[in-house]
Amino acid sequence: MSNFNKEKIITLLNEASKALEILREYKNYDRKKLLANYKDMSVVKYHFIILIEASIDICNHISSKKYKQVADSYSHCFSILAENNFIEQELGDKLSLFAKFRNVLVHLYWKVDDSIVVAKLEELFVFEEYFSKISQIEN
Repeated sequence: MSNFNKEKIITLLNEASKALEILREYKNYDRKKLLANYKDMSVVKYHFIILIEASIDICNHISSKKYKQVADSYSHCFSILAENNFIEQELGDKLSLFAKFRNVLVHLYWKVDDSIVVAKLEELFVFEEYFSKISQIEN
């Protein structure tokens, strides 16, 4: 990971992986029971924030160190990676949508539709793809 802070990337990946693992567990819950349980829904939302924040921080680090570009928004960062062929455009688009989803979770939490949050559990593969690309960065 030349020009990269390897420890930073590893730390962020570890935190994101922990959150991803917890979200995978909730993916298997009964949807109606999950939606009815405020405490569990709070856990899901919190771990989505952790997962997405860590992914954004990794993105910002790569875009600034490897491509010397600074994103003007969280979602734009993933566009930078796609424009530079670090990730596929489709993956960049999906990650950009998650960055916007993070903004809703953080800033408009009282307006969050829990059924959308639960539906997002079906899209965890997006982060698995992204982390796979991150792990391919040369030392």
